[in-house]
Parts: sequence; structure tokens; C-alpha cells
Amino acid sequence: MIGQALSYKIISFFLWQANLRMLIVLVCLRRNYFAPTLVLLHVTHALLHVAYALLLVAHALLYVAHALLHVAHALLHVAHTLLHVAHALLYVAYALLHVAHALLHVAHALLHVAHALLYVAHALLALK
Repeated sequence: MIGQALSYKIISFFLWQANLRMLIVLVCLRRNYFAPTLVLLHVTHALLHVAYALLLVAHALLYVAHALLHVAHALLHVAHTLLHVAHALLYVAYALLHVAHALLHVAHALLHVAHALLYVAHALLALK
């Protein structure tokens, strides 16, 4: 929007300059001062071309900035997705820790069973 408003202002400036140039030409033709005024007109015309070229450069830079904003936005989406992946992997690791903890409890219980079986074997040997 700012670029459009700037473009409209510069275009209206160009039109105002064109009207001013026509007025200068008419006055100079009447007073026969055309040669110096022609130089002034050429200089003005050249300066208008410079201004227009600078406007085109500014416009192109706005396009570059806009494209870079799109890249940054896409990278934010990538980072957000990677955070979700990392969060999901943390949940998987947490679940695996619970599985390992449960397996430790199973192993502990089996040790108690083995210990009890040793007591049974010891008692049976004592009965003989």
C-alpha cells in the first residue's frame, strides 16, 4: 500500500513536471530563449529518469523484502513442526522409560520367585 501511494505521488509529480515543461517551452518560444531552456528541459528529463529508476529499484527491493518475509514465515513453520517432532520424541522416550521401569519390576519379582524357590529347594533337601 505504501508503495502504491508512493507510485501515485511520483506519477503525479511527473505529470506536474510535464505541464511545467510545456509552459517553459511556450514562454521560451515567445521570448526566443529556447536554447538554454532546452538544456534545462533535458536536465529535468534526465533527473526524472533517475527518479523513476530509483523508484524501480525501491520497488524491486520491496519485492525482495516481501519474498524474504515469506522465507522467514516458512522457516518458522519448519521450526514449529520440528518442535512438535521433538515433543513427540520426548513422549516416546518417556513411554520407553516406563516400559523399562516395568521390566525392572518384572525382573525384581522374578528374583523374588527364584529366591522363594531356593527356600523350597532348601526345605526339601532338609526333609531327606
